Amino acid sequence: MSGNGIVGRPLPSVAAWLADRRERFDAVVMDIDGVLVLGRRALPGSRELLEQLRARAIPFSLLTNAANISVEQRLRGLREAGLSVGPGRIVSSGHALEGYVRENRLAGRLFFLMGSLGAPGYAEAAGLRLTRNPGDPARCDGVLLGEGRYDVQSAVDSAVSLLRLNPAAPLVCPNPDIFYPASDGSFRAGSGAVAALMEMVLHTCGCPSRITYLGKPYAPIFRHNHRRLERAAGRSLPRDRVLMLGDSLHGDIRGGADFGYRTALVLTGATTVEALLGQADGDGAVRPDHVFARL
Repeated sequence: MSGNGIVGRPLPSVAAWLADRRERFDAVVMDIDGVLVLGRRALPGSRELLEQLRARAIPFSLLTNAANISVEQRLRGLREAGLSVGPGRIVSSGHALEGYVRENRLAGRLFFLMGSLGAPGYAEAAGLRLTRNPGDPARCDGVLLGEGRYDVQSAVDSAVSLLRLNPAAPLVCPNPDIFYPASDGSFRAGSGAVAALMEMVLHTCGCPSRITYLGKPYAPIFRHNHRRLERAAGRSLPRDRVLMLGDSLHGDIRGGADFGYRTALVLTGATTVEALLGQADGDGAVRPDHVFARL
């Protein structure tokens, strides 16, 4: 990584580095938590970078796996942190339901929803009908794994019963995160953990697993986001001219690289220098194109 921010000696800031390289990128994509904000506090350099992107008319978007938070709620949180962002900039894993429903011709189908998805809901906007009644799964066409607090035991029992009765029914998980940080600094199990539990139960029952994940690091959220960026730019954008900024090696960096984006790890959130250095060599290692101390 010589010249790109050596792992043990990262480049100082994204804003300073990008200022001299405007011609190399057509768009910038950023994670939110751990990159722009930490809790309710704007991270150093976030305002400067957003202002730079707007001043230079560089298309940008903010990607989040959190599908239980509406765009309005996310915007409110950013404003409280002192960051001004338009609603069209935010792309959630919940938005990726639009393409999934369209491509699989599921509009109007009834899905059993575990938990919740945004307010107003991303699923309804994508054209799905929903039920949360544990007695309804037998008449449902699929299962949608949401987030938030709900009776996980009852929901898993109902969903597994549906999937055993109808092995062809899709099981969709917008947010694949195994855990997430709570406002009090603790960590809580995410929808990805529930999906892993269901996968194990279904496998043990002899029912083939077919979970579809939509959020980072999987491609659906990146496809949805890229279409938005191209609409905003009014032209086609080569993927290798888009820069993905993130703090997660797995979700942001691996996901962005697999999609064809250039990647930059920011050491202000989930990943430390020690974690980056501690990766085992081989095919499983995630190597960002650039490493920065801050935005």
